[in-house]
Amino acid sequence: MPISYKINPERQRVFTFVTGDVSALEIIDHFEKVRREGFLAYSELIDASSIVGPTLSVAELWNIAVTLRKLQSQGSFGCRAVWVSTDINFVLAHMFASLLSGFIRMRVFHDRLTAEQWLNRPNDRNLLSFNSSDRASRLSNR
Repeated sequence: MPISYKINPERQRVFTFVTGDVSALEIIDHFEKVRREGFLAYSELIDASSIVGPTLSVAELWNIAVTLRKLQSQGSFGCRAVWVSTDINFVLAHMFASLLSGFIRMRVFHDRLTAEQWLNRPNDRNLLSFNSSDRASRLSNR
């Protein structure tokens, strides 16, 4: 299964794991399922680090964003931190986060620790979904 998740009710957090080729319908279904189960307002760490190449087109990302914006009317979203391992997926995930700005607070990271730290600091969640100093430090560590 390309998308699986576990819930930590004490931390009010969803831990989502994305593997292999994932479709737009699978992403929408994931959010619908989380909403039905009552966890949409929880913060979510989305681990997409095992995905190497892009699996979705820009048009598919747009369609997912439009659907999630509509879903937001059925319950508020908690913050989303997306962990990716490649530059192309970083750019695509950041573009997706931009499409959702104003609806869902989402930020993209190259490492899990920084993603979790961001989710754990509620005051920092209001920052933009992309921090150029994060990107610059990643490039300088190559």
